[in-house]
Amino acid sequence: MTYYLKLLTLEEREVPAVSQLFANFIGEVTDLPIDVNDDGVVDLVAAPMVGGGPHIKVIDGKTGAEWLSFFAYAPEFHGGISLGVGDINGDGRADIITGAGIGGGPHVQAFSGVDGSELFNGFAFDSNLRGGVFVASGDFDNDGRDDIVTGAGDGSGPHVRCFNVEGNLIGNTMIGDVNSRRGIRVGCQANDSSGPVLLTAIPGESRGQSYRGFSGQLLNSDVPNIDPNSSSMPNEATKPNVVTIWNDLALRAIRAEKTAPPRAALALAIVHTAIFDAVNAIEGGYESYLPQAEAPRGASSAAAAIETAFRTMSSLFPTRVEDFQKLRDTQLGTLSEPGNADGIVVGAAAAAGILTNRASDQPTAMLYTPGSEPSQL
Repeated sequence: MTYYLKLLTLEEREVPAVSQLFANFIGEVTDLPIDVNDDGVVDLVAAPMVGGGPHIKVIDGKTGAEWLSFFAYAPEFHGGISLGVGDINGDGRADIITGAGIGGGPHVQAFSGVDGSELFNGFAFDSNLRGGVFVASGDFDNDGRDDIVTGAGDGSGPHVRCFNVEGNLIGNTMIGDVNSRRGIRVGCQANDSSGPVLLTAIPGESRGQSYRGFSGQLLNSDVPNIDPNSSSMPNEATKPNVVTIWNDLALRAIRAEKTAPPRAALALAIVHTAIFDAVNAIEGGYESYLPQAEAPRGASSAAAAIETAFRTMSSLFPTRVEDFQKLRDTQLGTLSEPGNADGIVVGAAAAAGILTNRASDQPTAMLYTPGSEPSQL
């Protein structure tokens, strides 16, 4: 059997109660509808995304009770989880596959859908990478058991690897532009005539519309210049794109709090202008929005961007400070640059500057007149 990855936003979710599964967490949730307990009724496998802990829950679709509940990784990890399901041990029941999110490295685990016991535990790519990993499953070696398909996370190239439950590498390839550093999402779709079809998409490129199908044989193709036992990415690619991650988190905060369009536009402008000023203070080359003090030589621009995003977003969305703090700490913990402390100082200054400069903005003063005429909504 083959299952494919399904990510649902808060607006798309068919089970409204899923947003209440994880106490005190108001971010997005990854959930997969699948019959786990083999009673003929679709159950729900769910886990928090960025900002939540690595808590996996399986909800019985018939009774609404928890069928399984466990932590896939250390409880203090808050980088989110990629979920997949598949019968990887051949017992006829759906098992749960997890991939660590941002900051957790490409750590993949699989758990029995019967009792939650561990079936697989390993790193799909170089353990030094910190962009997370995407997971799915499908029977690509035609042995009657689903295999674990992995896609490299943010900061890495479009690298796909496939493992069986014993941990043997059975597929290893690059798909698409090898120079891309956005990682690659993976999924699988059943195809009874020729085995599963691999689905891939580069995050951020026409999400939900840019999937392409490949036969299972593709995973057996040779990968030029790649050592199967090490990372294929240069050192600079191990750093996740912190700006896009914070942008996604800002958009989630706007949706979750139902922020009015004028205030939402102002919030995004403040966050990104501050990040630009902080990074530009270190790397130079452009005119800053606000004057910035000269940054110490060797200051980390990544640390500056993280600190700036954290401070501006904490001011703009104070009810979500805890989520922002967890992401900040996770991201800063993955940086090994000697100039992190200086970068944090630069970021804090840039955030304070833009927040003070725009403190008198009153976006809520804008009024809308209902209607269908020009200037009306």
